[in-house]
Amino acid sequence: MTTTTTSRLPDWLPRGRGIPDKTWDIRHRWVVWILVVQCFALFWFALFRGNSLTHSVFEAALPAEFALFASVQWFKRSVRAVFAATGLMVVSATLVHLSDGYIEAHFHFFVMIPLVALYESWLPFTVAVGTVLVHHGVMGTLDPQGTFNHAAGQHHPWVWGGIHALGILGACLGSIVYWRAQEKLRDSQAHLSTKLVHQASHDVLTGLPNRALFLGELERLLDLPVVDRPEVSVVLLDMDGFKEVNDMFGHGCGDLVLIEVARRLTASVRTGDMVTRLGGDEYAVLLVGANRHDVEGTSNRLQEELSQPFDLGGAHVDLEVSIGIATAGPDQDAVAVVRDADVAMYHAKEQRLGRVFYDEDQPLLHVGPHTGNRLALLGDLRRALAEHEIVLHYQPKVDLTNGRMVGAEALARWQHPERGLLQPGAFIDMVDRTNLSREFTAEVLDIALRQMREWQELGFEVPVSVNLSRRCLLDPSLPRMVTDALRRNGVRPHLLILEITEMTIVSDPELAVRILHTLRSLGVRMSLDDFGTGYSSLSYLKDLPIDELKIDRSFMRHLTEEGSRDSILVRATVGLAHDLGLSVVAEGVEDQATQRELGLLDCDVAQGFHFARPLPPSDLDDWLLRAQLPTPRAVS
Repeated sequence: MTTTTTSRLPDWLPRGRGIPDKTWDIRHRWVVWILVVQCFALFWFALFRGNSLTHSVFEAALPAEFALFASVQWFKRSVRAVFAATGLMVVSATLVHLSDGYIEAHFHFFVMIPLVALYESWLPFTVAVGTVLVHHGVMGTLDPQGTFNHAAGQHHPWVWGGIHALGILGACLGSIVYWRAQEKLRDSQAHLSTKLVHQASHDVLTGLPNRALFLGELERLLDLPVVDRPEVSVVLLDMDGFKEVNDMFGHGCGDLVLIEVARRLTASVRTGDMVTRLGGDEYAVLLVGANRHDVEGTSNRLQEELSQPFDLGGAHVDLEVSIGIATAGPDQDAVAVVRDADVAMYHAKEQRLGRVFYDEDQPLLHVGPHTGNRLALLGDLRRALAEHEIVLHYQPKVDLTNGRMVGAEALARWQHPERGLLQPGAFIDMVDRTNLSREFTAEVLDIALRQMREWQELGFEVPVSVNLSRRCLLDPSLPRMVTDALRRNGVRPHLLILEITEMTIVSDPELAVRILHTLRSLGVRMSLDDFGTGYSSLSYLKDLPIDELKIDRSFMRHLTEEGSRDSILVRATVGLAHDLGLSVVAEGVEDQATQRELGLLDCDVAQGFHFARPLPPSDLDDWLLRAQLPTPRAVS
């Protein structure tokens, strides 16, 4: 049946699109097996009815031939199904004939119709129903004595044929209802599967491909033979000033900017180029088959488009963009090309150059110098670490089953002598991109572990999460630093949770995983932060030695909305994590409705402003007492 014809069918009628090969093979084997068994039964029944051995063999041979043809593998599926359906109908007709039209024998037809409907194909189904109608109509007229064993049926065969047709109609309707229900179930499963695959490989907010899909496509192109491989370039873009938009206008306006950036980028590239949102305000464009002139032209268009003002409901905001461009070398993999583009982008940002092509012969790109205010900030940071101006605030993590605090996340603040308490956005980026990252991480670890020791002495064992930067995670001396800090402060390793993001493993995944395994062997617990927004979520999850997944706050914004795709993704993430033996923490919970929905989705733990903002330790002491955190075992 053609697509045009099936599209005109009423919704309650099956479309007859067929079933998966594996399912069809299983059902067909059962149908043929049932047909063969009935052939043997028909032979013995013929003997029982007083027929000769030859006649009995003849009666069973005809449906057996259909069973044989239905088993021939080189026939098409539809042909084999028709043979099987015809064989079943022949068995039914023969049974009626051998029974001299005994009324109960006709019920065999009614049972065979649903069996044929298992093929979920109109051709064998129509053959089966047509055979029944021919048998009751034509045979009932030509040989009423052999078709109906009662006087009324023999004198009025068409009337009794109609009566039997009602039974056939009931069997057909029941089969059709089951058949259509199976089609709708498969359609909904296919639709959900397609949606989940799309959501797993695309950014929820902008609909653009995400980092995993981008890197997969880049890797595929770079794996092509050299003679077949087109020239491949990666353009990374970072929106300068986007954080200020979020701070001044709120996350809703920030989302509008991100969506508009995605629209402008998509409209500015050539057909076949891939635009990707990597996370936050970072985007990437994969240019395939573009020479240097094409790359320059495309990047120039991107820069011009993004320099146009953004309309935020009456307020117009101007943002700048920093662009880094790298063309893949003959022996480079995807991670190396992205790293080169990343180096160029940061150089463009720091030097305010707008757009920079990566050139491995320019050492300036690797040094990444800081000028003006950035040099002053770098000097202030060194002094801050030496004078212990870094302080930690702690955000409680709450068990969703009983409302009790089960831990806290340590968040760094800078108590600047002149500018007051600075939030991480003012200095963390500088820390992550300089050699201060190791010294900064050591300071944060010491502060957190000292506080944990103080809580222990007050009678509370509080697990605390500490974030690791990319530089620290790739530092082979990190396990020794953690071991020394634990021993120095007398804290059990299982109380320390080190948080990494998916983006931290981009530069050197093998080294990162190796260091994580070493940390895990110390007894320290590991948490994967911002899950679902970063690098290759599913492919690396199986290799990372982690204990906990933290669902990114972006999935919380629309979680409680009816028909929200975020709810589907959170449920899938929770189920996946639990199957892997991991606990799940939801970040950014800001209201009771989101808390309740997370509880229904089986999420374990949550944190966010709904429970408490990041608090200084003195305020958290009071929070712990109010939360009635269970008293720990004695500290050895």
